[in-house]
Amino acid sequence: MASGKVRTGSIEHELVFGTSWQSLTQAMSGFASTLLGTGNLYDTSAFVSSGATPLRVPSSDGMYRTSRIDQTAVFASDTVKFGEHWSLLGGLRYTRFSQTGYNPDGTTSAKYDREPITPTLAVMFKPVQPVTLYTSYVESLEAGASAPITALNAGTVFGPLKSKQVEVGAKAELHDWTFGAALFQVQRGLAYLRPDNVYTQDGMTRYRGLELSARGKLARDWTLLGGVLFMNSENTESDASVLGKRAYGSPRFKATAYVEYAVPPVPGLVLSAGGQYVGNSALEANNSNIVPGYHTFDVGARYSTKVGGKPLTLRFNVDNLTNEKYWLPSWGFILVQGAPRTFRASATVYF
Repeated sequence: MASGKVRTGSIEHELVFGTSWQSLTQAMSGFASTLLGTGNLYDTSAFVSSGATPLRVPSSDGMYRTSRIDQTAVFASDTVKFGEHWSLLGGLRYTRFSQTGYNPDGTTSAKYDREPITPTLAVMFKPVQPVTLYTSYVESLEAGASAPITALNAGTVFGPLKSKQVEVGAKAELHDWTFGAALFQVQRGLAYLRPDNVYTQDGMTRYRGLELSARGKLARDWTLLGGVLFMNSENTESDASVLGKRAYGSPRFKATAYVEYAVPPVPGLVLSAGGQYVGNSALEANNSNIVPGYHTFDVGARYSTKVGGKPLTLRFNVDNLTNEKYWLPSWGFILVQGAPRTFRASATVYF
């Protein structure tokens, strides 16, 4: 990626040009399944092995390739500033998208090739210096879904989906505080399991929401960060079994709050603590099961210094401090157990 600034008379341009390449191979194991018993996330049980053995698949490691996705993209954007009040951002991305689905024996089950051009457009207005009002429109491309093993068409790979987002918002920088507010609408393709147990990709899901955020100084050494998200989602233009239902995996409410403390006796040391609450969400497109909401708490520390004249930042965090047990919906048909108490350490050096 390359970026820079140029002027044409009194108009300033911020230019960005770039290219990217991405390749993703997905694989799964062939296996037999059997019922081991029932359990509870909050009162775990020990299950006895049933003796079921994996099914034979061509690969020596027991895995077989289900799909491969290759994406090559070229993009460019120009942020044009018309004086101190108005600016316009325009960009285009050309993507060469190739997705191939495979059968367990290695033969091709489906192939999709697309070459879309997706735009980005935003208009920004500063009525006064600390405040920015904006509106934006973005299109993007994402990989299609794959049918789960429980479906009659298990393993079927579907083509890519295009999503569209419209957003209207405001940002303000007032003294030691930064505030943000945004109204948005996202439309994307829908994949779901029909009542006849056939997995399909048709129809649309619409997300409408309001996001509020703030960051600022509570006192000289104290900083507060937080935000809330209110969202209404709905399946549209789809089968009657899911039409009008909530989008799967989409909570109606989410809130986060964190506080940071810069330790005066140790310059560069910052301690942090906070948490998040995520409301309930639907597991499937037809909303047969609702996954309960959950909350987690995190603590951490970071230390910024210099080593050999080079900036260095050390970080240590404990996620889910209280070891909260919770479920996360995934793909519209899978329950994933939320991460337990997790310790993370990292270092970043600039040179």
